[in-house]
Amino acid sequence: KKVVTDESERFDPFTAEQVSSIFQFMDNTHIVEYPHYTRTMPANPFLALVARTIFYSFLRSSEIRRLKIKHVKRYKQGFIDLGVDITKNKKKVFNELFIDRVLVECYSKLGWEKYFQDPTYDNYYVFTPDLIPSLKKTNTYRFSKSFATVLEKMVERKLIKLTGKFSLYSLKHSGNIDAYRSGFTIQQLQLQNRH
Repeated sequence: KKVVTDESERFDPFTAEQVSSIFQFMDNTHIVEYPHYTRTMPANPFLALVARTIFYSFLRSSEIRRLKIKHVKRYKQGFIDLGVDITKNKKKVFNELFIDRVLVECYSKLGWEKYFQDPTYDNYYVFTPDLIPSLKKTNTYRFSKSFATVLEKMVERKLIKLTGKFSLYSLKHSGNIDAYRSGFTIQQLQLQNRH
């Protein structure tokens, strides 16, 4: 019998309104007023893209940071090809990941196509802070910590109300709920989550 050693950490899903507010916050510049001065906080396109990728594809942040040019060559056809070097379960099944047209539209603005014809770029990571493919992999904590900071700022400015335990991983749960409500079957969700 399998012995359960530790329970995995559980996070609450966001509501549809909260997800919308979070994306809007990351997409736009904000003016923050302090007692003696104001400060402009820039938009965060990198984090917004990571968050949307998790929400719409159910990829884990650790898998996103491992994505390379060779994996995203079919994104315009609506698929990302995951290898065993990327996935959590390291299995060779369910690795043709469907991506929503929202992501296809987001990715098409990044200019990945110019790297597709030259195999030299196949092993370049695509999710980098400046969104320019690179041989250097991004630190996974950069995603989580940056997202936690966004949530803190939003709560502090009363732009969102959160009761429960939330993290970047909450977007994966939220995306699953949204997909189910929009017509995905349980089996489609299972395959998409690679369970």
